[in-house]
Amino acid sequence: MLFRSSSSDDSESEEDWAPWEDGAYLFRPDHSEMHPEKVVAFRDRLWSNRFRFTYFARAICEGEFMLRPTRVSLMYDPETYGLSQSQTVKVLPAK
Repeated sequence: MLFRSSSSDDSESEEDWAPWEDGAYLFRPDHSEMHPEKVVAFRDRLWSNRFRFTYFARAICEGEFMLRPTRVSLMYDPETYGLSQSQTVKVLPAK
């Protein structure tokens, strides 16, 4: 699926393409940062819809943990953002 950016350039670019999978578009950040306590991802521009951003986290102990809601915002317009619901993750003991 192709989405045109809001720029005046009519040429198609790779960044305008996003695959649709399992009811959401793949979120490709323009900038992301991995920290011990959080992941930060930004886009310069984005259309309104559902997006999926996937990352891997390392479990260092077993138990049940509450994940804070995910907040995704535009890099140069942080007032434009999306927020997910919080979730619970259960880490099982190693076998």
